[in-house]
Amino acid sequence: MSIKLSTNTEYHPEAGVIFVPDVNGVRTEKKLTPLQNKLFYLLVDNKNELVIREKSDAIWTSLGSGVHGCRRSIDVFIKQLRDIIDHDATMSIETLHKNGHKLVLTDYKGESEVNNG
Repeated sequence: MSIKLSTNTEYHPEAGVIFVPDVNGVRTEKKLTPLQNKLFYLLVDNKNELVIREKSDAIWTSLGSGVHGCRRSIDVFIKQLRDIIDHDATMSIETLHKNGHKLVLTDYKGESEVNNG
């Protein structure tokens, strides 16, 4: 399954891969860590909507007892995701102080193109 987020960006959640433009506009494959992938999927699943902190913090619990983090750790992963999507001008991740995060897609029309295969 792939999710087309913009003209330039495509996300493959099962593979943990996102295809994004690099600094030169060339489409590049970026492999996400398991935590980045879970967090990015949560943002994509709720695109253009606020994902409250408690929901994103629950990702730590879902990864099992071997993963330890604090509330600010999610902010580090959000920064990493921002760096990955940085060169797609139609996408951004906003932080609403003490509330959560939002994946903003400026050319999103209310429907997501999903391709199986």
